[in-house]
Amino acid sequence: MSLTGLPLALQAQSVLDSVKTHLTDQTTQQVEQHLNTKANQWLNHFGEGHSRLVIEDIETQKVRYSLDSIQPLESLEPNMAQLNYVQGSLFSAYHQGERRSTVNLGIGQRHLLEAGQSIASHEV
Repeated sequence: MSLTGLPLALQAQSVLDSVKTHLTDQTTQQVEQHLNTKANQWLNHFGEGHSRLVIEDIETQKVRYSLDSIQPLESLEPNMAQLNYVQGSLFSAYHQGERRSTVNLGIGQRHLLEAGQSIASHEV
């Protein structure tokens, strides 16, 4: 943005507005990142599987969030060639002015193939 030709007071206000917007955006990103990191550290203390929580757009009235988790149905053992698991996810965001939420839940089985170099799976 070119400020040439504007009165000095308007130039200064424009620069201040830019700095304020930048600092607000940076702070929001850091808060979201910290919140997501701490939530995921806490969440992954439960079960032997993996879970992921993402929360975004906390500065708006249209917060987006998602939660994914995959949990084994049996104890994990070294060199397992087959794993039975339950997998679930929840996603919620605004789309065309309306909040839309999606829930998925499934049970599945994964097989390690080719000495652990490939994975085949099926879910219901």
